[in-house]
Amino acid sequence: MTEQKITMAGLEKMFGESQPQLVDGASQDCIGELDIDPARLLKKVIAAVISHDQGHILYDFPEVLEFLKSRIPSREELSGHTGIDERMFEAKAKWPNLIPGTQI
Repeated sequence: MTEQKITMAGLEKMFGESQPQLVDGASQDCIGELDIDPARLLKKVIAAVISHDQGHILYDFPEVLEFLKSRIPSREELSGHTGIDERMFEAKAKWPNLIPGTQI
């Protein structure tokens, strides 16, 4: 399987074309139907990641942050604040498409 890069255009298209995609739940030992619409599944996964205190995982995906209208600020922007999650800076530093010289 080839890895596919998440893009803003792809996310916007997926959410724009979002429609219920119902399948029989029997294959998962469930009664009734399961909605496997990718846009709705992404929303559920993001909500689950955050509700299980694993939101730091989202720092690895600038495309998802952009889609959610979020961003990782620079350390300078957060000066004077306490309780900063350093994992966001570590993740941003590893972005393959980070603009060279960006202050983290």
